[in-house]
Amino acid sequence: MIRTGRSLANLLAEAVVIVMSILLAFGLDAMWDERNDRQAEARLRASLVREFRSNRGLLEETMSGVRRGRSRIE
Repeated sequence: MIRTGRSLANLLAEAVVIVMSILLAFGLDAMWDERNDRQAEARLRASLVREFRSNRGLLEETMSGVRRGRSRIE
């Protein structure tokens, strides 16, 4: 067996640090993805609200025109 001058305890400690670093990186990546997802959802909700308000305005205009037309016929 070739001796590298490093004990088993040092190698295990180094392996644990590497594994913890990788897990931390995965955790940070997941948090970043979740943050981006929340921002995309907020933009989508705002877009839907604008579209619903626009559609409501168009419906109100259409109904107003229908009412005016009905009153002319009656």
